[in-house]
Amino acid sequence: MELATLFGIIVGLFTSVRFIPQVYRSFTTRKTTDLSLTFLYFVSAQSLFLILYGITRPEYYVLYMNVFPLACALFLIYLKIKYDRRNNEA
Repeated sequence: MELATLFGIIVGLFTSVRFIPQVYRSFTTRKTTDLSLTFLYFVSAQSLFLILYGITRPEYYVLYMNVFPLACALFLIYLKIKYDRRNNEA
């Protein structure tokens, strides 16, 4: 395995797990007021385009390492919209 590939896999792992603490906190506290919806949109777009890049190139680890972050970002967007709407109605 090349050193560059190893670095890419390590970065991909960090990319994949970076949202786990935020997803856990948002889900358990039901508070998302400090989350930026714009940031989550950009992260979702970034992950989506990296997935497309991984599909069009023979670099499947790029594809695999961005599926989970995309799912986390989309879930946080869902929680943000759900909890912010509920808090505004109260």
